[in-house]
Amino acid sequence: MPLGRQGAPPLVREFRRQVRQGTFDTDWFTSKIPMWLLIFESENLWTKAPLNCLEIGSWQGLSALFLLTQLPLANLICVDTWGEKGSAENGQRTDLASTALSTFKKNLAAHSAKCNAFQGTSDHYFANRHVETRFDFIYIDGSHRAEQVLKDAVNSFSSLRRDGIMIFDDLGWKQRRHVLGNPAAGIIAFLNLHQGSFKVIACTSKQLAIKKTKTVSTT
Repeated sequence: MPLGRQGAPPLVREFRRQVRQGTFDTDWFTSKIPMWLLIFESENLWTKAPLNCLEIGSWQGLSALFLLTQLPLANLICVDTWGEKGSAENGQRTDLASTALSTFKKNLAAHSAKCNAFQGTSDHYFANRHVETRFDFIYIDGSHRAEQVLKDAVNSFSSLRRDGIMIFDDLGWKQRRHVLGNPAAGIIAFLNLHQGSFKVIACTSKQLAIKKTKTVSTT
């Protein structure tokens, strides 16, 4: 699908319109749109309903806005600490961190009926989930430390339906010196632990997408 301004699909044009109306001080997402569109098309996510989605790490809501404008049948839970301090994950933008939650809510206001925000860590979210929601699509873009990426991946995968899609962000992210300070080691550990339970459906230098092929036994 072409992404030029004249040739972009109508839903992408609508996304751009809503971006212009919102407040987005940083953009770490739009370069990943082509891969997402290919996945949406190949997996026929545009027509799938219900479509339960989870996002770990939302910041000002750019990726959440894209998902909800492109998949009108989707419902989305966004998990983020929306902490007041800057971090490597949010570009050390302390000036924006203190207003990130309010900015997120304003940017997603048009989709509030389909988007629920959970403020807290991903560990807290998974530990306190009272409804056993099974997700069709999960995007992991929270803590970039390998140990936490692995935990998020394991918890997310257990919540993912068979044939569900899970996308890892920042596969090649190297903002910290030690390998365990970056996502790749956690992603690789997860792939090794769960080999045979998924298939890779898309991969770039920035993101990796897998499709769950069978449920993993926890016993």
